[in-house]
Amino acid sequence: LSTSGTTGKPKQAMLTHNNILFSERAFVKGLPLDESSVMFMPSPLNHATGFFHGLISPFLLGGTTVLQQDFSARAAIEIMNDERATWSMGATPFVYDILNALEADEASVPTLKLFLSGGAPLPSSLVERARTHGIALCECYGSTESCPHAYVPPERCQEWNGRWSGIALEGVEMRIVDKSRREVARGVCGE
Repeated sequence: LSTSGTTGKPKQAMLTHNNILFSERAFVKGLPLDESSVMFMPSPLNHATGFFHGLISPFLLGGTTVLQQDFSARAAIEIMNDERATWSMGATPFVYDILNALEADEASVPTLKLFLSGGAPLPSSLVERARTHGIALCECYGSTESCPHAYVPPERCQEWNGRWSGIALEGVEMRIVDKSRREVARGVCGE
């Protein structure tokens, strides 16, 4: 898959089938999903989110994927209602726009129970807004080069409320460091 990473210059990230399968199996293991789950994927399939989570995760679950060619929040709501989507994943602007459209139109997506969001921190106000619509909004952290690393378990999204990027997925080791790459104490903000 292509990525600009932190440099901004396009490059290719090489992943084996086993890399992807390991990552996605660990990813779905901690989520309340099964073969009846219906994924709504607004991200393009040539992007890590669309490819890994929009295609591979539902394949592993035996579930369904519903794609949207060109994102529009109002069209997304209609598609999710028509297809009875139960979960979704995308960058923070996707969920922000969906919540704005739900509130502006006094609409709902009663079957959507989980939205995983990456690419930017989730403010607590967004987590709370999603909750008022019956949606558990959980942060997920990863990269194209190595799929997801950490996530907020859905049962913890209200408690953690945007304050943490999550816990490591099974089989993933993480180290949180400061700007000088020195490990920080537990509970201290870092990268």
